[in-house]
This record gives sequence, C-alpha cells and structure tokens, in this order.
Amino acid sequence: MSIVWLASYPKSGNTWVRALLTNYLQTEQSPASINALLGNSIHLDRYLFDETMGIASAEMTDGEIASARPIFHEELAKQSSGITFIKTHDAFGDPPPAAPLFPVASGCKAIYIIRNPLDIVPSFGHHQGQEPDTIIAFMADTASKLPGGSGQFGEHLGTWADHVTGWTEQDALETLIVRYEDLIADTVATFERIVRFSGLEVDIARVQRAAHDADFDTLRQNEQRETFREKRPSAQSFFREGRAGTGRQKLTEAQIGRVVEKHRDLMFRFSYD
Repeated sequence: MSIVWLASYPKSGNTWVRALLTNYLQTEQSPASINALLGNSIHLDRYLFDETMGIASAEMTDGEIASARPIFHEELAKQSSGITFIKTHDAFGDPPPAAPLFPVASGCKAIYIIRNPLDIVPSFGHHQGQEPDTIIAFMADTASKLPGGSGQFGEHLGTWADHVTGWTEQDALETLIVRYEDLIADTVATFERIVRFSGLEVDIARVQRAAHDADFDTLRQNEQRETFREKRPSAQSFFREGRAGTGRQKLTEAQIGRVVEKHRDLMFRFSYD
C-alpha cells in the first residue's frame, strides 16, 4: 500500500505522465481514453476528506484544514491498494515554510516533473486564457494558488522557483526528478525510469507501446474525438504541441528577461540556459 505523488507546477507534463502510466498498465491494445487517466487529484476532494476525517471541512478554517491535510494524506496511503498514483500541483509545504503537506508514509514516493519556465508561460497562458505578462507575474508571486471550489481544495503554488525548490530539496519523500525535455527527447528511456522508480514491474515492450499510444499526435487525435474533461472552457485544446523551446519563439525579449531574472538560479541548475 503506497502513494506515488505525481507532482509538478502546472503545464509541466503531469497529465502526459498520467497518460503514459495509464497506457502502460491497461491490457487493451488500443490507446486509453483521455478521460480514463489514472492519478486523479483525490487528495483535493472535500467530500472524501470529510468522510475520511469524520469532520466537515466547510466548518473548518483554512489554517485548520492545512493542519489536517497531511493527516488525511497519511490515511489515503493506509487505505490505498497496491500502488496509487495521485496528481498534485501543491507546493511541498502549504504555504512554505509550513509543515509539509506530504509527510512520510510507508512506501510513499514522489515523481517531480519539471519544465523550462519559459515554455510554461505560453502553455499555461493558453490553458488559462491569459496573456504571457499575466502568467509571468503569476509565476513570480509567492501567494499564487489554483482556486478550489465547494467540492475541492485549492492548491498553493507560490513562485515557480519556490515550487521547484520545495519539491527537489526536501528529504521527507524519496523523489525522482524528471525533466519534461528529457521525456520528449527520449520518451522510452525516461518513462522506463518512471516505471522502475514507481515499483511497477518493468516490461520494455509495454513501455514502448505506452510511449507510442500516449504520444502527442495520438493524444491530440483522441481529444478531437472526445472532449477532455480536464480542459478549461477558455482553452481551445489541452494537448497542444508537446515541444521544447516554444517559449523563446513566442515570448518577447523583455518577457524572457523577466522570467530569467526571477528564476535564473533554478534554470541554471536544471540546464535551462
């Protein structure tokens, strides 16, 4: 019984990794439906929280919820059957430097997917229906969060650099760091690392099949046939280009300069020159 947290800043390849894992684990020989991906963000479900914790989150303050969520996550790990994948965009602490949202539980791990922030800007902007300058400011704001709703908790992000630092420098959870760009350049080899780290049985033929059935051309074709439920209404599509380097092509020099100025150290550390 364990949880593998699929963690990332938004628009960094998290959903693609979920598609790869879904295709790897299914028995059908055709690509999996994009609306049947494993790794849903069940840790954000208020109703599941209320049922598990025996308390109504609607009657709790934000501080009380933040204190209770790590306990809730421990309970999810205890109740999991086999390996459970859960997607999260939460910063490791909510907000830093608060206690980690993801405490150590037996067998739990994390896969952190990182992407060049220059490429996140146009992708996130398309997803949100916002201009690059708005996204650049959002990624530099320590208070940035994804809003929740009546049935779902919001997710605290903070700045892109703080999000990356929080997940990659913590030592509470064994963590595999995966660069989105490496997943693009060599999907089979990089995804094999993900499968092996997750504790799944490694079958190279299935890894290769999953890489084929979850490539971006196939995902885009699937989205044309069936509306992806996780796509925001403001976006024309969810699965777009799946390429590296689009930020330098689509952003102005001034916009690139603002991103680099704010996140330079982390960009250098992860070879985003």
